[in-house]
Amino acid sequence: MEEIKKIYSKTSIVLFSLIGSTILGTLLYTSNLKEIGKKKHIPVLLILSLIYTIGGMYFFKILGISSYYVFLPLNLAGSFVIIFPLWNKQIGSDKNYEKRKSATTLAIVLTIIVLLVLLNVFL
Repeated sequence: MEEIKKIYSKTSIVLFSLIGSTILGTLLYTSNLKEIGKKKHIPVLLILSLIYTIGGMYFFKILGISSYYVFLPLNLAGSFVIIFPLWNKQIGSDKNYEKRKSATTLAIVLTIIVLLVLLNVFL
């Protein structure tokens, strides 16, 4: 009998993209790809995620729009690209996967964000 793979859910990917960035959502998604044995897509997705995030922020900076206003919409759009067309093509919706718990990952990410905010405030 084949072992059921544990992967992060679509909801987790969207949530992590919103609180962190599209890059963070992509890291969770690529973790899923690694778990199911589709590693060949990982480098391209990471590079495209970096280009999308940095390019998007730079584009809006050129337009004079603060990243404060575009952070959430930009990351939401990026996460939707990950979970709709990419998920259906690379992971598929007909597979039987178990949801991987993301509480520990969330705690780590929130800790890092709090530390970065504190460093920004006090430095």
